[in-house]
Amino acid sequence: MNDLNAQRYSYQIGVHYMDIVNDCEKLGDYIVNVVEAHVNRRLSM
Repeated sequence: MNDLNAQRYSYQIGVHYMDIVNDCEKLGDYIVNVVEAHVNRRLSM
């Protein structure tokens, strides 16, 4: 927020950056879910 207020970059660039961060978080959650499912499947065999 400080950089945005200091006009170091535009609001739209900040929105794009946060979209990328959000997508990375979703991807990380998906990867964790896949790994957990794989581990649970191996443990139940």
